[in-house]
Amino acid sequence: MNVPYITYFTPAILIFSTMEAIANSGMGLVDNMESGMFEKVLVSPSHRGAMFLGKALTDVIRIIVETRLILVLGYVVLWVDSGGSVGTYIQTRGW
Repeated sequence: MNVPYITYFTPAILIFSTMEAIANSGMGLVDNMESGMFEKVLVSPSHRGAMFLGKALTDVIRIIVETRLILVLGYVVLWVDSGGSVGTYIQTRGW
């Protein structure tokens, strides 16, 4: 079985980067709680949910952009490395 390394490497990088982005988002939330940002938001005249929804949406959009970039780069590396299409290498095999 001659499978290029990038077939295994791309999903691993994808999972790692997504988990790192989620951890950074959580740490940012904890940072905001410790700095007192939540109390300032509750006093401000803006809608309470808008601030938190905006932060959550920016984190989700960042994760989506990172995921797409990793998948495109994985495809390019697979194409350069093997000269074939992705469909010829990403297959399920029965044991």
